[in-house]
Amino acid sequence: MNDEMNLRMALGKKILDVMSAIGTMEKDGKNTKSNYDYISSENMLAKLKKILPEHNLAIIPSATDFKEEYFTTQKGQNVQRSIVKMNFLLMDTDTGFTLEVPWVGADQDYGGKSCGQALTEACKRFYFKLFFVSSLEDKDPDSETVEFKQEKYPRTKAGFMQFVIDSGYTKEQVPDVAHKILGRSPSDKTVDMWVQSNGWSAEKLHHYFNK
Repeated sequence: MNDEMNLRMALGKKILDVMSAIGTMEKDGKNTKSNYDYISSENMLAKLKKILPEHNLAIIPSATDFKEEYFTTQKGQNVQRSIVKMNFLLMDTDTGFTLEVPWVGADQDYGGKSCGQALTEACKRFYFKLFFVSSLEDKDPDSETVEFKQEKYPRTKAGFMQFVIDSGYTKEQVPDVAHKILGRSPSDKTVDMWVQSNGWSAEKLHHYFNK
């Protein structure tokens, strides 16, 4: 086994140790508008601030590209959508070995804060995915079969609109929701791609549309 493989194994072991130290987290945030709970990024960052130094693991984020899009909702509101590409440098501070991971994040806002929100979203999603953060209440994705979801909501624009309405939004909000999670107006192709990547999940829809 060569030196680089040993260094990779040491870094991987530290990631696993941090994952174990985080454990299962409680949902400390509350979205009162859509009535669901979530694990806040503040809670996650507070844990990492304590745990990462204990395991001599550093994570250094950097933005590599930035894109802005503008559109107007049916209500006449001007919305700015920001998309950021990032790199996360994982460093084992005992050995100096590093691993760079590309990432992307997006968010939108009516008041010109979408860039900061997109950066926050990218970082939050990266930490949650890297360390497999979950709560006691998280559902097993296999508890609802894909076949059932496809039958209830066909992978079409009409199916997407019905899914959004069934998730608690009004018909007038559908375009806003579509631009938030699809980046454009729904079409059969974009809906099909989104379902393949995310499934029919109302909780994910609420997360990406509401903060």
